[in-house]
Amino acid sequence: MFLPKRIASYGQIVVDKTSMMCKEWEEGSIMDIHKEMMNLTLRIICKSIMNYEIDSEEASKFSSALEVSKKYFKRLQHPIGHILDHFEILPEVSKSRESVKTLDSIVYQLVEDRKKTISIDDGVG
Repeated sequence: MFLPKRIASYGQIVVDKTSMMCKEWEEGSIMDIHKEMMNLTLRIICKSIMNYEIDSEEASKFSSALEVSKKYFKRLQHPIGHILDHFEILPEVSKSRESVKTLDSIVYQLVEDRKKTISIDDGVG
């Protein structure tokens, strides 16, 4: 993963993913730069570490779900957070459950794709 040959290729991945992101932008549009940079970072990490191409829609879903989960985790740190967590009818609890499903779905798909790649590389598949 962090072999010198691999590290040398990361620069080109950063350039490629950044160029792709800029091409998706529409001139004159207003953007959430934090969201865009989070998606870019996710795309770079997926490609460089897992050799997985995550599209912009999937990256947006992942980033949004991750933000919901991070906020909810802070809520759980509150003294009554764990008690409220048992009431699934509460909007925040429901959003948290959905965000976990989204994250799980994307991560499990990434793992499955990686397993296929490894088995093909090994000549097993």
